[in-house]
Amino acid sequence: MQPIDGKLAPFDGRGERFAGKAGFGAYCEQLREAGVSDLMIRQTPLRIAVCTRARFRRFPDELAPYALEWLRHFEELYLKPGVLQDRWNREKTLDVAHRLPGGGFARLHFWRQGGLNLSARIHPAHPPLLDDVLPIESEREEQIRRDLIAMLTRRQGLIVIGGQVRSGKTWLEHALYDYLNRHTEGGHAWLIGDPLEFEHEDEGWIFTPNDVSERGTTQDYEIRRSLRVPRTLIGVGEMRGDTASTEATLTAALAGTLVVATGHFSDVQDIVSRFSLGSAAMSEQSKRSVFLEALQGVIHLALAPGIDGREVLVVSYTDFGQHANLKTDLAEGKRVGPTTIDVGYRPLAADAALLVSKIGRDAATALGARV
Repeated sequence: MQPIDGKLAPFDGRGERFAGKAGFGAYCEQLREAGVSDLMIRQTPLRIAVCTRARFRRFPDELAPYALEWLRHFEELYLKPGVLQDRWNREKTLDVAHRLPGGGFARLHFWRQGGLNLSARIHPAHPPLLDDVLPIESEREEQIRRDLIAMLTRRQGLIVIGGQVRSGKTWLEHALYDYLNRHTEGGHAWLIGDPLEFEHEDEGWIFTPNDVSERGTTQDYEIRRSLRVPRTLIGVGEMRGDTASTEATLTAALAGTLVVATGHFSDVQDIVSRFSLGSAAMSEQSKRSVFLEALQGVIHLALAPGIDGREVLVVSYTDFGQHANLKTDLAEGKRVGPTTIDVGYRPLAADAALLVSKIGRDAATALGARV
């Protein structure tokens, strides 16, 4: 099954042909003519769906109505007319998704940063395998996987998965859940998303999905609601930056539950500043101390250019549960991270930053299935 130029191949034979709806192929061509710098249509390495991303960098504002016209075609098919346009006018950002026939999601994310940006994706509903997200090609990569899994077996605290758009945060998060579901028993995962992009079948674990969009609630409400039921893990997809969601997340992490949260965080310092909330009467150091009491680990994903022009996925992580001295430095306002490790931290360098995808690895294998 090969993608057709400017169109999408069938959705793995289980759903309807997306290319025929709203003239998607024609719009791909028009977007190219409008100056889109990068439009990738490719089949995932798992061969379970077609993943497409259109990404505009420094997209001229005068072309914003053109992109919104494409969005309206999506809207006419799946959503109530006018709703998305109103949200865009009010918030200047849109992140919408719809379940496709036969399973899977179509998702569009528009935002402004140096112009108009668009990330458009189509992916399957069932979670990816950890073998495809973090392939093992060396003993060191096998150790990486063990370390990440170990972090997700903690009894309480906060694990943050951060990174840029399309770096693979959601893909990695749910691949780790899927691994726990297949290889361990007795857990209960309470998953919160807006939207909740992957569906897990109960095997060793029980999964309770809570889609904020479908339930008509808020992220902080669903987090607080989870505290009323027995659970092993709370997964919060795409953490909101509002105070209510952040406080609810920290409350859950300090109340004896492991919380895994994803978000567009640039580094450890960014995570500390965005989670370190408290009353106006608290000092900055006191706010930071509350957050660091909950923090157990940080996993960061980034895309870097390879020597052949392809992108390389770089995964870095720091296990604060194992290295309390790093928390002490963060509490004092010092910078801690894979790119700023001092000589004294040299023994931790292998744990703090590792190149998972090697330079020159085929882009379709390394990034084709990323969400």
